[in-house]
Amino acid sequence: MIDIDQLAKRFENISKEIGEATLVAVTKYSDVREINVAYDIGHRDFGENRVSDLETKAKAFRQENRDGVRWHFIGHLQTNKVSKLIKIHGLYAIHSVDSEKLLREILKYKEDILSPISLFFQVNTSGEKEKGGFEDYESLKKAVANLLKLSSTSFLFEGLMTMGTYRTEHKDEEAKRCFKLLKSYGDKLKEDFKLDEVKLSMGMSDDYKIALKEGSDLVRVGSLLFK
Repeated sequence: MIDIDQLAKRFENISKEIGEATLVAVTKYSDVREINVAYDIGHRDFGENRVSDLETKAKAFRQENRDGVRWHFIGHLQTNKVSKLIKIHGLYAIHSVDSEKLLREILKYKEDILSPISLFFQVNTSGEKEKGGFEDYESLKKAVANLLKLSSTSFLFEGLMTMGTYRTEHKDEEAKRCFKLLKSYGDKLKEDFKLDEVKLSMGMSDDYKIALKEGSDLVRVGSLLFK
């Protein structure tokens, strides 16, 4: 049974902590009932890691006429899943554009989009081999340039995403280093392309407080909300 009061309190507490940043409530281990409760208390930004799970949850919300949900895809995206993902009703953003190959695949569907979808380019700031993402500024800059020159109204360059180091004895220090690096890349992109804003999607349940201090605009929190 879902404790609505406790769930609402957790959302309220973290929302107060993050201030003006966006709380993307990660629903990886949550069912539709829990997400419905979060929706009923006023939350609208939800993140999902798998295309199939997002399809199921978004479909359930649409059938119940729950409008205004902003779905954020935050997991690794395979090129063969792109066509399914971009058809999902309410898809607001893709946080894991991790290569030019994936970007090219996404852009194939620019004529099929009914509502603009925001794209975040994933950067591998930790250097860990198991993570995807652009590994240096020049490759990132090239990919961003390729998107911007299209002046697409379907896919919009929104910003950058990263994750802190997974395995380290100095997790907080390493997270801070990763987030500082992403912030520096965002600042360089603003300068190089004369952009007003490059949003930063960084920080999860165990390091979102560090990310906020380093300038995060969106934090992806799951286990602290849905227990």
